Amino acid sequence: NHSIFGCGEVIAQSDSTITVRFQADNEEKKFLYPQAFSQYLTLSSTTLAPELQSELSVLQEQMIKERQRIEAARLAERLTARTVTPATKTKSTSRTRAKK
Repeated sequence: NHSIFGCGEVIAQSDSTITVRFQADNEEKKFLYPQAFSQYLTLSSTTLAPELQSELSVLQEQMIKERQRIEAARLAERLTARTVTPATKTKSTSRTRAKK
């Protein structure tokens, strides 16, 4: 069920998308999976709801772990950039030539 398009039927699903054919206009719409179920779609089937909820929980945990890994890598990169000091500058001496 979608708040604007109404009731529909899932006709295809991949790892990252879900395709729904809506009854009102017989039109197919693609959504990002699983994000669509937290923002746009609700599951009408009470028998499939526990399975979907379990799958969504696993996917959310994976996304959280991936975000944490990325943040840790960024933090490590920033810390490394702070500890690396540029090569010490050598003093440039100005010499003047004596005129002959």
